Amino acid sequence: MAAFPVQRGAPAGWLPTLKFAPGQFAALEARCGGKELCDVTIEGKLEKLQVSGELPTNLELTGVTIVDARG
Repeated sequence: MAAFPVQRGAPAGWLPTLKFAPGQFAALEARCGGKELCDVTIEGKLEKLQVSGELPTNLELTGVTIVDARG
């Protein structure tokens, strides 16, 4: 999984925490399950954002819905 479109390998990175709205994880599995790559556009509420010069950014989205998914 990559938080942004993959252009080239990255030595380190971060991923946001996603809390899906009811039924949305199943929708994601139905559209992307078994595919090696699947570009997904989501919407959600920014629940938490912690930024630090010492640690990776901590980002949490809740009520996440699938807007588009293509493999």
